[in-house]
Amino acid sequence: MGKPGRLAARAALAVLALYGAVRVVDTEARWASGRVPGDVVEHALLVWALLTCAIAAFPRLSPLVAGGTMLGLGLGVELLQAVPGVPGGFQARDLMADFAGVVVAVLPMLVASARRPT
Repeated sequence: MGKPGRLAARAALAVLALYGAVRVVDTEARWASGRVPGDVVEHALLVWALLTCAIAAFPRLSPLVAGGTMLGLGLGVELLQAVPGVPGGFQARDLMADFAGVVVAVLPMLVASARRPT
């Protein structure tokens, strides 16, 4: 990927990170009611998008390391939300949604690299 592509990926990563940070404390905006809570959908989509952009923006970064870092950040957010006075609350389903987003982002890259001739 050339320099313009890396810059675009980094800009997308910054926009998504800002959106994710705002959504962490915005507990009033919710998806339309349904069987799957909107918060879970948002966690999975944002983790997938952020991780995909991070790997594209930093091609030397291992997808597994990036995925582990993303899960660590997700755990940190959930632990922060468990603190009294911080909006939200610790929810294991959010961590499971984060894990699903990591799997969807990392698995295709691992399969592609395994199939690539050496």
